[in-house]
Amino acid sequence: MCDKGNKTVSNEKEVRFENTFPNKECFIFFKKHTKLAFEAHFHERFELLYILDGECEAVINGDAYNAKKNDIVIVNKFESHFYRQLSKTIEAFVLVVDDFFLSSFYTEYGGKVFSHILRYEEKSAEIKLLLEKWFRRGTDSVVFNTGCFNLLLSLLAECDMLCNKPDIAFNYINAITYINEHYMENITMQSVAKKMGYSEVYFSSRFNKMVGMNFRAYLNLLRIKKAKEMLSDGNKTIEEVALKVGFNNMATYYRALKRTGE
Repeated sequence: MCDKGNKTVSNEKEVRFENTFPNKECFIFFKKHTKLAFEAHFHERFELLYILDGECEAVINGDAYNAKKNDIVIVNKFESHFYRQLSKTIEAFVLVVDDFFLSSFYTEYGGKVFSHILRYEEKSAEIKLLLEKWFRRGTDSVVFNTGCFNLLLSLLAECDMLCNKPDIAFNYINAITYINEHYMENITMQSVAKKMGYSEVYFSSRFNKMVGMNFRAYLNLLRIKKAKEMLSDGNKTIEEVALKVGFNNMATYYRALKRTGE
């Protein structure tokens, strides 16, 4: 954070529109980030990562893309993704936009999505200028933000980044949703594979590739995160919370806590 005159300028801005449009909550998250999401996740939003400095590996739907300075990574809605930082330090613009703002794009390019990596020096420079101007302005103006995003989409479309939606045999969304809803129960990789209709070998292989860790590691990480959330209100003991989130005893809780590094 720095101070320019009487105005404080932050490297982090978040803009959220509520009730701007009838029956809609419209969300734009725009941040200059030095830490990237290392845990696999998905959402019903468009995500763009512009690498300002450093290097990372973006894993999207199980496929890895190496991204360096001035590269652009795009994640379409409902795509599994996480990042591995490859350089000692990294800085990137991270833009996450509600699906509502892509309505015109879907009308124009129905059935198309964006490919995941852009290495096109001329267009990358143009996109960088747009992102920098947008970031500096940091306004909650619906007109300005919508205009900037539409211009960004048009620049990306000019880069021949549009492609057909991939046919993904492994239903990652259903699997993760089920785990996230049943983590408190005594679920196993075998039981979830059966629930999803996959063989244990296939489920294990695809899950590891899509998520970047095995089933048990993901489940323990999820349980530890949920336990920390429950403990934050101070109304329950650690033992109560550990059992509540699905650990059989305190020994397994502490082992998982140590392994996750949380």
